Amino acid sequence: MNVRYQVSAPPRAHTDATVFFLPENEPIRSAQITSILEHFPSIEAALASSDASGKIGSSAVTYVAERSRTRKIVVVGVGDTATLTAERFRRAASSGVRILSGTARQCSLVLPLWSPLPAEATAAAIVEGAVLGS
Repeated sequence: MNVRYQVSAPPRAHTDATVFFLPENEPIRSAQITSILEHFPSIEAALASSDASGKIGSSAVTYVAERSRTRKIVVVGVGDTATLTAERFRRAASSGVRILSGTARQCSLVLPLWSPLPAEATAAAIVEGAVLGS
């Protein structure tokens, strides 16, 4: 699987799948879901499921119904933002990429703006996890 770096809004990235990270605590969880639904309204039911709880190890996978540059959305839980570490992002990114193994040639991973870690540390952990998971 190819993992590439691109700075763009999620719907502008042309990939087979897009991976989002979801925290379990409110109101950040709801804000992240709202942000995802602004771009992909057809996946509302998948994001309302208990699979998209935001808890560590949780994940939800769904196809995008509307015309989009990505066909599949993966949402991976990272737990509570108060205790969030680079290692947790690394493991979540690895999990998201492994979920797509064999079904997606290219994926994009969305850097969460709500991360309590510095952007560089968050991005590095996500890239490392994606490489380790592929």
